[in-house]
Order: sequence, then structure tokens, then C-alpha cells
Amino acid sequence: MSRVYLVFTVLAISAVAVFAVQNRDPITVTFLTGSVEIPKVAVIIGSYILGMITGWGLFGLLKHVIKRSSSGHKKVMIETRVDE
Repeated sequence: MSRVYLVFTVLAISAVAVFAVQNRDPITVTFLTGSVEIPKVAVIIGSYILGMITGWGLFGLLKHVIKRSSSGHKKVMIETRVDE
């Protein structure tokens, strides 16, 4: 399974690299009140890295929530007896 993951990772990074090299034209990026002209390569690679970071963080958060929900909340059954 780890080799399959490695192959997909290498293919994805290769595809992003080829796409980035073919799109080197400068573009204007605007955020709030500021704007800057940077190459598309920087936007593509920056977006890819931010996506990896947020995806990794989201995966870790979901893993933590699932682990906590499965181990932290155990149902307790309470028996009551009525003496006659």
C-alpha cells in the first residue's frame, strides 16, 4: 500500500510541476486592499502546498475526533430492581 501511495504522490507532484512550468506568465493577485504581480508558478505551487497542509491538518483532526469518539464515550447500563 505504501508503494501505491508513493507512486500517486510522485505522479501528482510531477503533474503539478509540468503544469507550473508551462504556465510561467505573470498574473496579478489581489487580497483585501493589496495586489501583487507574481508568476503563475508561484500561485500554483503555493496553492498546492497550502492544500497539502490543510488536507493534512484536516485528516489529523478527523482522525483525532474518530479516535476520541470511539474510546471516550462508553455507554453505561444501569439496572434497577424493585423489591417486592
